[in-house]
Parts: sequence; structure tokens; C-alpha cells
Amino acid sequence: MEPLHADRALAETIERSAARDLERYAEACHALDPGLALATERIAGGFALYVAPGSPLNVLLGAGLHGRVSPAEIDLLERFYMDRGTSAAVSLSPFADESLITLLGGRGWILTDFENVLVRQLAGLEGSPEAVESTAEGAAVRVAGDPDERARWASISATASVIPDEASPEVARLSAASASRDDMTLLIGTVGGKDAGVAALWPDGGLCWMTEDATLPEYRRQGVQTALLAERMKIAARAGCQLAVADARPGSESQRNMERLGFTVAYTRVEMIACPRR
Repeated sequence: MEPLHADRALAETIERSAARDLERYAEACHALDPGLALATERIAGGFALYVAPGSPLNVLLGAGLHGRVSPAEIDLLERFYMDRGTSAAVSLSPFADESLITLLGGRGWILTDFENVLVRQLAGLEGSPEAVESTAEGAAVRVAGDPDERARWASISATASVIPDEASPEVARLSAASASRDDMTLLIGTVGGKDAGVAALWPDGGLCWMTEDATLPEYRRQGVQTALLAERMKIAARAGCQLAVADARPGSESQRNMERLGFTVAYTRVEMIACPRR
């Protein structure tokens, strides 16, 4: 199968889908805790979310894909987060308009991280489970369907996502929000019959996000993530999705596992925050 060409059209499709996913998280967080001082704003063609201090969901996604960004839009972005006692944060696509990059640089925004976006076509997998080979011998996967299983998923996710194994309130909130979303399929991976890790998939039109991967420390490097990824690809293909999308830290074990199953890096996002003095 020919690899996808990562052009502007593909990037815009992926980034707008990511922004919609963030919007779903906003809805889930509010449903779980209506008393949250949660806030959202449409800025520079993207979606900005504030959940609570320290939340990994406090970010602007999908910005700069509609064309030129004005200084007034960056003023709005910085004010949106400053008014809530935190620094503005952006996950920036390399296909964003140059005006956004220039404005952030001119205001002293700080580069904090990189994130690779990976893709894989799913054509041909829907009728042949053997088309996705998993190297995860001894690892098994089940769908977390009923409320007790989804609660179990959230507990594993919150524990496995942090080191040491004591989830922060905001990581726990994110895990609970994922578990509450009826548009997400949740999976639990096991090793020797014991729960070892979790993952999720979220379909959005022809795309399907492979997300929420987390493995408990004692079960890492035993093929759990690979088994979860292979199963999600088959589920997504059977559901009619044409493209699987995931993200990972550059050079990470997660990226390597994805590449073993045919994913390729489409592009790299840059994570940036506003200079603290603003």
C-alpha cells in the first residue's frame, strides 16, 4: 500500500478532527462535574479549552488553518487563559499559516515539546483479521462495555498514565471523561489473565483516532500496546473508517510500536506556551 502524502488537506482534516475531539472532552468534563469553571473559545479557527488548573486539556487546537491570524486573535488567546490564572498553550501544526508562527515568536512564546502525528490506511483490514499481525504473544484484548468495565478502564488509565503510580486529580479527571464518552470504544489489554493496560478509539467520519494508550509499569515491553493497537485497527476497519490516526512522542516506544504495524509519521506538531510574564 502506498504511504499517504502528508499535504495541507490531510493535515487540516486531522487537526480539525482533533479540535472536535477536544470539544467532546469539554462536554464530557462538564457532564461529570457541572460545577467546573470550564470555558471554551473559538480562536483563530481553532478550539481553545480550559478545564481546571494543571489540566492537560488546557490548550488551543486547530488554529491557523483558515488563513492569516491577527494580533487581536492572539490577544484573545492570551487573555482567555490569563484570566483563568494559567499560561496560554497551543498545539501548533506545521501547516498553520505563517502569520500565527510569526505572532507567537514575536511575543516570546516558548517551545515546550514536540508530538508526531502518525497515520495508516485501513483499506483491506475489515474482512481479514490476519492482515494485522500482532507480535504480542500472551497479550489479549477485550472491549470494556458495561459500566463496571468502563470504570475499571478509567482506574487503570489514571494509574498507568503517570509515574509514580498515583494519578493526579487532572489525569484522573481526563481518564474519567474518556470512560464516560459514549462515542469512544474502550479496550483493556491483559497479560496472563491480569489487566495490564488500556487504549481507546474514537471514529470521526472516515478517520479513527487511536488514543488513550497506557500500560501499567510492570507489564511494559510485553506487547500490550501492540495488541491493543492491532485490535483497534481491525475494529476501525470493520466500522468503515479509511484512516487510522495516532500521536506519539518522537522516537518513543509508542511510535516504534505504531511503525511496526504500518503507521508512518505524517507531520510533527510543536507545543508552545505563552511567556510567563504575559
